[in-house]
Amino acid sequence: MPLHRTHVSPRPSTCGSWWSRCSFQLAAAVAVSIALLLTGCSSTETAAPEEPVGYTRSPVRSVAGQSLPAADDGSALPLAAPEGGLRLLFLGFTSCPYECPTTLSNLKRAVQRLPEQDRSRVTVGLVAVDLARDTGPELAGFVDGVLPGEAPEGVGLLAADDASLRQVTGALGASYSAMPNADGTPNITHTTEVYAVDDQGDVVRQWPFDAPPDGIAGELAQLLAGKRSLG
Repeated sequence: MPLHRTHVSPRPSTCGSWWSRCSFQLAAAVAVSIALLLTGCSSTETAAPEEPVGYTRSPVRSVAGQSLPAADDGSALPLAAPEGGLRLLFLGFTSCPYECPTTLSNLKRAVQRLPEQDRSRVTVGLVAVDLARDTGPELAGFVDGVLPGEAPEGVGLLAADDASLRQVTGALGASYSAMPNADGTPNITHTTEVYAVDDQGDVVRQWPFDAPPDGIAGELAQLLAGKRSLG
């Protein structure tokens, strides 16, 4: 399970001789064209499917019935997505130097590649794991800084205590720790994967930190269309 630890020119022509190489290449091209016509090949050949960038656990994990306080107003937000949608959850904290803002940015890019009518069906939730330092306003501002009122809608989720946070991370299959540095400040480590949760609370897909936004967008589109076996 991936964890991260914080520290506070055109190609030259191959033709040499006009009569030798170029004439040979032209003849070869004509021969190939004739062969394609004879075998009934078409120029509209279907492209091979892309390799999966995420994976689905078996058995499927579930966060059905679980919720966390929203950072902006403290209201309980179900971890399950709204009806017909997906909620993308990941762990993070506001002083995270790279992984957390990068994940938010990549998810924004992925969702904005979806058809316009599908973008509002995806929400993003950052589950805070630095309970000693992160506050509601700081967490809400951190998310809004990357997702400023546009699709996807983003929200910070701030557990009331470590026990409730561990209940959520355990259900996701994620982990985190906050060990003290020499100066007493927390040294935060956490799982860096993204968890796609459907409206039943099932974790229907996971993506590693380095999954490309284009690949995530393709799998999101399939999930939103109701497909669950993505490879």
